[in-house]
Amino acid sequence: MHIHKPKAVHGLREFASEIAVVVLGIVIALLGEQAVEAFHWAHKVGAAEKAIKEELAVDLSYAAEQQAMGPCAVRYIDTLEQAIAKNRPDTIMALYRMGPPLHDHPWRSDTWTAALNGQVPDHLPPERVGDYSLAFRMVTSLHDEQWELFDLYAEAMSGRFGRLDSPAVASEALRLVDRLRANEARRADITGALLRNSRISLGVVPSTARAAEFRAKVRDCEAAVSAIPLP
Repeated sequence: MHIHKPKAVHGLREFASEIAVVVLGIVIALLGEQAVEAFHWAHKVGAAEKAIKEELAVDLSYAAEQQAMGPCAVRYIDTLEQAIAKNRPDTIMALYRMGPPLHDHPWRSDTWTAALNGQVPDHLPPERVGDYSLAFRMVTSLHDEQWELFDLYAEAMSGRFGRLDSPAVASEALRLVDRLRANEARRADITGALLRNSRISLGVVPSTARAAEFRAKVRDCEAAVSAIPLP
C-alpha cells in the first residue's frame, strides 16, 4: 500500500488558493443549508396562512350573519322592554319560546394560535402579523360577548314567570334589557370592524358555505318577532 503524503505548499499564493477553496466550500454549504431552510419556511408559512384565512373566512360568515340579524335583534329587545314595562309575562314567554336572535356560533382562532406557537409570524411582514392579531382579538371578543348575551338572555327571560308588578323586579328586568341592548351594539360594532378590516387589510371575505342557511335564519327571526303581538 502506498500512502501519498500531502504536497507541501509552495509559496503564499498557493496557500491562499487552498484557503480560498476551503472557504468557498464552506460558503456553498451554508448557502445550501439556508436555501433548504428558506424553502421549508416558505412551505410552512404558505400552508399556515391558507389555514388561517380559511378559518377567518368562517368567522367572518358568522360576523356577516350578526350584521344581517341586527334589525331583528333590536326589534326583539324593544318588544321585551315593552313587555316588562306593561307587565306582560305572556309576551315574554312568546319571546322565550322564540329564543334569542342569535345562533350559537363556534368562534375559532385555533389556526392563529397554532401559527403563533409554531413561530410562523416570525416569517411574515410585521404589518400582516398586526392585521391577523387584530382580527383574531376581535374574534375572541365576539366569543366572550356571545356568552354574555346568553347569560343576560337567561336572566331577562325570568319575567315570563310573572312578578313584574313588583317595582324592584321590573326595574331589575329593565336594567337587564339595557345590558342586552349594549351587548347587541358592541357585537354590531365589532363584527362591522372585523368584516371591514379583514377585507381591506387581509383580503379575506366571509365564507359562503352557509350563506343560504344564515339568510333563512334571518328571515325566520323577522317572521317570528313580527308574529309576536306588541304588548
